[in-house]
Amino acid sequence: MWQLLGKPHSIEKFLKLPVVSQAFFDHHLKISSRLNGIRKAKHGSCIISIKRMDSRHIFLDHKFELIASESPDVDVELDFKFLVAVVHDERKTHFHMRFPVEGMYDFKVFGGASESDSEFLCSFKVNCEEPKLRFEALPLVPEIGFGPCRVTERFGMKLVSKVTGLITIRGPDTIEIDFKVLKDIKVIAEMIHQTTPSSDLEEYISLKQHNDDLFITVGVPRNGEYVLKLHAKHRRSNKDFINVCNFLLMSEDPKKPRKPFESAGDLMIRQQLMNTLKTSKNPEDVQMAIDKLNKEDLPDDGWLTKAYERLEYLKLAKALRNGINRKNADVLEKAIQDAKQSSLSDKLNNYIREGEQMLQEADNNSMFILEMKRTTISEVHRYKKPKPVMYDVMKATYILLGEKPESLTTWDAIVYLMRMTSRNSLLYKVKQFDKNYIDPSTAQEVDRLLKTHTLEEAKASSAGVGTFFMWASDIIKPLTKVKKSTQPKKEQTTNGYKEEDTIHTTEKARRRYLHYIMRYQTGC
Repeated sequence: MWQLLGKPHSIEKFLKLPVVSQAFFDHHLKISSRLNGIRKAKHGSCIISIKRMDSRHIFLDHKFELIASESPDVDVELDFKFLVAVVHDERKTHFHMRFPVEGMYDFKVFGGASESDSEFLCSFKVNCEEPKLRFEALPLVPEIGFGPCRVTERFGMKLVSKVTGLITIRGPDTIEIDFKVLKDIKVIAEMIHQTTPSSDLEEYISLKQHNDDLFITVGVPRNGEYVLKLHAKHRRSNKDFINVCNFLLMSEDPKKPRKPFESAGDLMIRQQLMNTLKTSKNPEDVQMAIDKLNKEDLPDDGWLTKAYERLEYLKLAKALRNGINRKNADVLEKAIQDAKQSSLSDKLNNYIREGEQMLQEADNNSMFILEMKRTTISEVHRYKKPKPVMYDVMKATYILLGEKPESLTTWDAIVYLMRMTSRNSLLYKVKQFDKNYIDPSTAQEVDRLLKTHTLEEAKASSAGVGTFFMWASDIIKPLTKVKKSTQPKKEQTTNGYKEEDTIHTTEKARRRYLHYIMRYQTGC
C-alpha cells in the first residue's frame, strides 16, 4: 500500500527492478529502455538507455564486473573499458555493450554534474549465455563518448544531420555529417582504427568549414569499426585542440549473407592465413591472405584480428628498418612517431630504440645548418669579393651535395646556386643529403679544399661559413681516417717525407757504413 502506485508491483517484479539510488532521481533521470534490472544479451549484445528529463547535461560513466561464480569456466582477462560504447542521442545516453565470453555481468552507472563529483546512480545485471560471434574491441573509448555532448555545445557546434553517435555505413557509401558552428572556432578531424594507422585513413575524410557551416564527408576503406574524432579550438587561442565530438562508424557489406558453414576451400583459405602469419615477414603476403578471407566473408574466429595486427606490425617494422638503413632523418622520425602512436609500440621497442639512438648520433652540424636562418645564408652570398676560405668552404659544400667541381670555378657560380629555392635550395639539399653515398674521390677533393684553412679562420670570415666548414669536415672525416690508416707511416726529414721502409733501409746502410769506417780506423 505504501508504493503509492495505481497498480502496485508484486514481490517478484520488485526483485527484478534495477537498483536505483536517490541521486538518480535528484538528477531527473529515467530508464528509457525496458524497466528490468536483469537483462539478457542477445547474440552477445545488450543496450541500456537512460534519459534526462530536463535540458541539463550530466556526466555519465559506467563500471563493469564479471561475476565469475556464475561462469566458473571463464579464465579470460577482460578489459571492460573496450566493451561499452557510450552513445549520446539528444537527451538520451545509450550504453551499447558487447561480450566476448558468457557469464553474468554486473553493470553499474555513475554520474554527476562533473566527473569529479560522480556518484552511484543505478545498476543492472546482464546475463550473456552466448557470446558475440565476431567480437572486436572498440577501436577507441573517448572520455566524452560518441555523439554530440556538452563539450560540443560549449564550442557552439550544433548537429543538423539526422545521425547519431553510432553510424552504420553500407559498403563503399559515404556519410554526410553537418554542423552549424555558432562560434569562431577551427575544427579538424581524424579517424581511428584498431590496426590501420590514422595517416592511412586521412584520404577518407573531407572537411569543409564555410562561415557558420561545417560539412564532413566520411567513408571507410573496408568493413569494420572506426572512430571519427572531431577536435576544435578558438581561432585566436594558443591552446591545443580539444576533442569535442566523436562518431562510431560501423561498416559491413549488406549484400553478402553470412555463411552458415565452411567448405573445404574455406578451410584451406583460413589455413593459408594461419601459415602466413606464422612464417611470412612480408606485409604484402599477409595483406593477400586477409583479402582472400574477406572476399569469401569467412568468420573471424580471432585469426583476422591477429592478421590485421600482424600486418600493422610488419608495415611499421619495415618503415623503421627503411629509415635506419637509409639513415634518412625525415623517414626515420615519421616511422618512429607512427610506431610510438601504435598499440604495438611495445613489440617495436627495439626498432624504436635503435632509430632514436641513430637520430641522437646523427650529424649535429646538419642540425645547425637546418636551424640556420635564411638571413645568415643571404649574408654569405652577398659578398662581392669573398675571402679565399669562404670560396673554398662553399665550393667544398656544393661538391659534397653533388655539384661538379668544374661548374664551381667562380664565386658567381656558387652565389647562383645559393640563391635557388624550393627543392634546389641549399637547406633542402642538406636535409636530403645521404652521407653513405660519398665517392672517395669527392671526399679527397673536399679534404684538399678544407685542409688549407682552419675552423677559426672560417668562423672569422662568417658564422655561416664556419657552420658549413664543420659540416663538411665532419662528413669526410670517416673517409679520410680510413685512407690515412691504410697508408704507410711517414717520417719528416729535411728532404720532405720518406716512406718508413726507405728510412729503415737507409738507417741500416748508414750503420753498416760507420761499422766499416771503424774497422778501417782501428785495423780490426
